[in-house]
Amino acid sequence: PTVYANGKKLPRGQLLPVLQQLYQKLK
Repeated sequence: PTVYANGKKLPRGQLLPVLQQLYQKLK
């Protein structure tokens, strides 16, 4: 599936770093 972050369309390979950033922000 396609993931949207900050209004940008990200390929699946970039999902992990995005999740890491979100995790750090939520901490």
